[in-house]
Amino acid sequence: MSRGPVREALRFLEQEHLIVRQPHRGLFVAAPSRAEIYDVACLRTLLEVYALRWGELPGDEEIERLRDILASMEAAEKSENPLEAVRSDLAFHAAIAGRSRNSILARKHRELDGYMALYFHATLTQAEKGLSGLTDRHREILRALERRDLFEVGLRIEEHYNDLSLGCDNEGLTPGPILMFEEHR
Repeated sequence: MSRGPVREALRFLEQEHLIVRQPHRGLFVAAPSRAEIYDVACLRTLLEVYALRWGELPGDEEIERLRDILASMEAAEKSENPLEAVRSDLAFHAAIAGRSRNSILARKHRELDGYMALYFHATLTQAEKGLSGLTDRHREILRALERRDLFEVGLRIEEHYNDLSLGCDNEGLTPGPILMFEEHR
């Protein structure tokens, strides 16, 4: 591969704040602040909840797919494999956002994947509990989806992202609850 596409890719990652340039030292993976993690978590929560509101709750086939993703996540948790845990987490949440009939919402959710992977990995490596409990948080979301309880799904997604944003010890804002999820039945 020639240098041009590599330079272009690095410029893109730098523009997205996923890597940072340090003069005379080179490029480094960005260290997200707690405030940045919180902001992305808020946005992902909103997008996923509204994806389900505007779209439809998963059917039996999609629930089975989520169970398979959950099994991969559990294996990653047991083997302490953060990379596979990040992949499973992104797949789980992409399946939820994919329920939207709004193509722009789904695209914006996908655009945040790079941030989430970076932030999620930083949280896992900095948090004392690491991967512990990751599968349980997603299992709660899945159970609410199986019961077809949109209100509870929203609460579980909110708790999951709030837990993610609070797990990072970087300096920055100390977030409170991500959003006040109101019941709309």
